[in-house]
Amino acid sequence: MLGQLAWRAQTPYELAKAMERNLRFFWPRAASHVYRQVKRLERDGFANAERGATGRRPRTVYAITPRGREALRGWLAGEAGGIELEHEPLLRVFLCASGTPDDALRAIGAARARAEAMLAIGRPLAHEYIEGRHPFQDQVHVRALSFDYLYRWAELTIDWADRAAREVSGWRDTGPSTAKHRRALARLKELLG
Repeated sequence: MLGQLAWRAQTPYELAKAMERNLRFFWPRAASHVYRQVKRLERDGFANAERGATGRRPRTVYAITPRGREALRGWLAGEAGGIELEHEPLLRVFLCASGTPDDALRAIGAARARAEAMLAIGRPLAHEYIEGRHPFQDQVHVRALSFDYLYRWAELTIDWADRAAREVSGWRDTGPSTAKHRRALARLKELLG
């Protein structure tokens, strides 16, 4: 959140919406977390809160403090943590030997649908940058890096889902067979080149 406040002062609502739009595919957080966290940032001196109103509704705008910028720079300069992938459809495919081919196909379809949703959000977003109308146009040089990763990840997921669905759609059950074994080993060899 400090990183988002470094771009500009924002209300908790704006922070939650920006996180949903910008980070949800690689750093998902519930809106309630955003509201709690921004108050903690203020309490710890990393953000200032300016209270006012929009019409009759109270409104609080948070801005990063010098101490917050220092903390953000320190975090960015530190070692990056690891990558943990939480992917329920893939978990279901991994465990599908205890289910049916239809169970596996539903999980594969869910992964594909999620990837298609990512692309559906990403394409218009990319056009906002290309056309020079994104609110954070000055950040395009760094935003394009994460966009590239997520866009390619979505394409990879769709490609995988199509291959996996073709394979599983020919199964009568999820048990082993000589043909399944042969195709699986051929795919592993193909992947390793």
